[in-house]
Amino acid sequence: MDELFRSPVISINIAKAALGVTHRAATANIEKLVAADILVEVTRGRQRFFAAPEVLDVMGGG
Repeated sequence: MDELFRSPVISINIAKAALGVTHRAATANIEKLVAADILVEVTRGRQRFFAAPEVLDVMGGG
């Protein structure tokens, strides 16, 4: 969660590096945040990206 305030758009590889976990663990954590409606998938191209819309709203001034 803390990483989302630094970067409200994240990929599995970014989460993997930030958390120091395996690809599988990063994927599982992101999927939990998607299920909780904290992240939404905004994939472009081949790499999957996920955004935290509420964090983006706050950063943009709402």
